[in-house]
Amino acid sequence: MEAILLAGYLVIEHIRGSTLRAIVSHEGVLTEQQAIESALQMCDILEYLHSLSPPVVHRDSDIYAMGATLHFLLTGCDPEPLTTSHPRALNDSVSEQLDSIIARATSLYDVDRFADIQQLRDEISALNAGSTAISEQFEISA
Repeated sequence: MEAILLAGYLVIEHIRGSTLRAIVSHEGVLTEQQAIESALQMCDILEYLHSLSPPVVHRDSDIYAMGATLHFLLTGCDPEPLTTSHPRALNDSVSEQLDSIIARATSLYDVDRFADIQQLRDEISALNAGSTAISEQFEISA
């Protein structure tokens, strides 16, 4: 157990680049499309960690933490601890659909959250497919 905690600590200390907090502080909150793309990358990471033997899992905290991270990326504000997050309340450019996904991910009760990361990915992918379909309807000239 100590080795896992130590390894996690060492990884955090040696990753190059800016933190999400620094990025939001310097560049502002993410657009919904940027948040969706980030969420899909987070799903990739969590799916990989959950597929290891033994899996690296924080139980339902993985999905909750991802929802809380998305709330921060979309609002620039930390979500209230141990509450259901609704980023749309602070940023009205967040769609009702994404707000609903984040609220479900951060539900106080794990039985109301997504069953697993794949289910969360499916919801985000469906939202992303809708965004892509809309943007593909318009021709962008250079």
